[in-house]
Amino acid sequence: MHLKTYKMELRKKVLAKRDLLSEEELNQKSRLIMENLWTLNEFNTAKNIFLFVNFRSEVRTIPIIERCMEEGKRVILPLTDTKNKQLLLYYVKSLDSLKKGVYGILEPDPASNERVNPDIIDCAIIPGSAFDEKGGRMGYGGGFYDRLLPNLRVSVPKIAIAFEIQIIKEVPMGYYDQKMDIIVTEKRIIRIKNESGK
Repeated sequence: MHLKTYKMELRKKVLAKRDLLSEEELNQKSRLIMENLWTLNEFNTAKNIFLFVNFRSEVRTIPIIERCMEEGKRVILPLTDTKNKQLLLYYVKSLDSLKKGVYGILEPDPASNERVNPDIIDCAIIPGSAFDEKGGRMGYGGGFYDRLLPNLRVSVPKIAIAFEIQIIKEVPMGYYDQKMDIIVTEKRIIRIKNESGK
């Protein structure tokens, strides 16, 4: 089977499972993920945090964004530029400055938020459809994050947040697919060792 077709089938399967979670389960598991996230030194010491606004059955990130703002962290959110197939980054001071974007996802309103460069980011919180314990990530098929992540500084920790049901045996990785450093679920924190065993 062609890699793209295989990924599509796998993505569909994992997301169908995630979509079966009730609103109560989504909120409860998301709370546990948030608690686990706050135990990470990489996250706690970061000042400029890249986050995303949840869509459909994703981990609920609004409470995470609010808590970051309360703690004085600078929150950077993406705006989808479908024409150029890229994510534009904005520093957001208030959730009131968000509006519905192309996919119906809440995104920064460019009129009331400041555009920033990827090199300002200290810590990146990344969504995805499926992950494996080696740091493999499968997105949603658009390649937006795979284009953004190489623009971050090498030292920036890439932290995926996902439900345990999104962790699979192996994510099929293509040449441009980006690996995660840490994966946080409601049950555990997976730290990925790099090739040198660190």
